[in-house]
Amino acid sequence: MKGAGPYRGRAGSLEAAKAAFRAAWTDLESQLSYDQIKEARAIGGDRSRPWHKRR
Repeated sequence: MKGAGPYRGRAGSLEAAKAAFRAAWTDLESQLSYDQIKEARAIGGDRSRPWHKRR
């Protein structure tokens, strides 16, 4: 899909954007403990949170 860019950020191609995302995700995971990840998932799944409420 030539010419479809530009992609978000500075990536010039979809593959470059994917690689940048993977690198950022790996970096983020390395900064978080397993317990923090579990806690974030629990918060995200908590249906009483305001972002789950219908208006």
